[in-house]
Amino acid sequence: MNKHQNVEGTVWRHYDVWNHSAAGACVGLESWRGGFTALRGILDDAQARGRRVRAVGRRWSLSPVAVCPDIMINTTPLDYRVVGLPASDISTSAVDPSRLVFAQCGTSVAELSLTLESRGLSLPTSGASNGQTICGAIATGTHGSARRVGSMQDYILGFHLLGDDGRHYWVERASKPVVSEAFCQKLGATLRRDDQLFRAAVVSFGSFGIMHAVLFEAVPLYLLEVHRRRLDWPMVRDAAATLDLDPLRLPYPGVEPFHFEVAVNPYGAKPGQRGAVATAMYKQPYREFARRSTGDVTMVPGVDLLAVSGRLATLVPAAIPAGVNSMLNAMMKVNALPALGTHREIFDTTELVGKSLSAEVGVDLSNAGAAIDTLIDVAGGYPFPGLFGVRYVQRSDAFLAFTRFGTTCTIEMTGAGSRRTLSFYDRAWAALDRARIPYTLHWGKVNNTTCDNIRARWGSDVDNWLSARRSLLTRAGRAMFTNDLLAKCQLHA
Repeated sequence: MNKHQNVEGTVWRHYDVWNHSAAGACVGLESWRGGFTALRGILDDAQARGRRVRAVGRRWSLSPVAVCPDIMINTTPLDYRVVGLPASDISTSAVDPSRLVFAQCGTSVAELSLTLESRGLSLPTSGASNGQTICGAIATGTHGSARRVGSMQDYILGFHLLGDDGRHYWVERASKPVVSEAFCQKLGATLRRDDQLFRAAVVSFGSFGIMHAVLFEAVPLYLLEVHRRRLDWPMVRDAAATLDLDPLRLPYPGVEPFHFEVAVNPYGAKPGQRGAVATAMYKQPYREFARRSTGDVTMVPGVDLLAVSGRLATLVPAAIPAGVNSMLNAMMKVNALPALGTHREIFDTTELVGKSLSAEVGVDLSNAGAAIDTLIDVAGGYPFPGLFGVRYVQRSDAFLAFTRFGTTCTIEMTGAGSRRTLSFYDRAWAALDRARIPYTLHWGKVNNTTCDNIRARWGSDVDNWLSARRSLLTRAGRAMFTNDLLAKCQLHA
């Protein structure tokens, strides 16, 4: 069962994989090799038996993207990570070897942030919480709201991929080579410098093989200065639709926030109802500072709305608008002073309360206003126990990333884990279709992506993704790294 308790299944065989061997724990720079060898053994056995395989991390996805009834591999014990690579491992002067991070697939975003902060470094961005594994996050296209950074997959430089027939590869862009042959020899991997393959496999939700490790460049440690304002939605609406933030009277006029998001109460969208909470985060150079207690604030900036939605599960339909209003008043307290913290401190682990659901659409900024208006109208006619979260991310060039628009406005619809929430999602998607608003859906959240609509959403990039997959895997390999979701979208062949 996943963390949010909306996806479950029975598996023929489930493996926990660790970084040790029969001879004892591995040490030093080779401490990843025991887990890697175990993964290869599992894949060899699976291929011989004609079984399908899926890797699973922290079980953070709300879709069946990682579900497979044959073999599932728990990768969370594979948490080896190292900061800084020797110059001999690098083939370019375009990166700083001391800031390069090699992280195994099971390393959580929280673990990475702790390791980096202790060395004066930080992730460029992450999702609203840090519970996912690094590979699970990038494989499903997890994003934050750092407009000039993009999604998490957009700062990945390369990755170690285990395929079929015992083969494994180091994959990076031909247009941005990073590692040396010596580095690949340490892994024993075949070097594949191929932009098309990279753009396909980096967001492929386990369909190109098992992603064993990734490489990225961390950034110097920074602070985020967080300002939040509780406002009427009509006052915020034009800013949310255009990103012209001047009317919001933010603390630094003319300065683009590093991160901007809006929480929207669809049942408080009229003047005087204060149905929007706008959050702007400004990036500041790191300095020592006195950390403020947040004990008097139930919800602090950066906490995902999933932490709230479980509290709404028991509301009957007629009580939903009042219940959401009451919950928002109690939990979305606005700090009198700006919060200040590192990326790790601001984007902390979500504490889930009960069953919760989340679906997320991506639309072009030019359609943001119409899309939000449409979804508010749907909620007005069919109340669901939940809220909207609106964020902004620059376009990703990964073929099946859902952040595919120039500036993608992401609209998260987070609610209690109930049939009514699922029914609301069906109505929301249908309303966007009727309004002819082009949109995509997040692979790691509840979605209705099928063979009937995937090409309308991703166009010719579906064929680019399929072509890259066929170039890497044999027919047997494609059959091994598949599941029901892939088949439903006709991405398995």
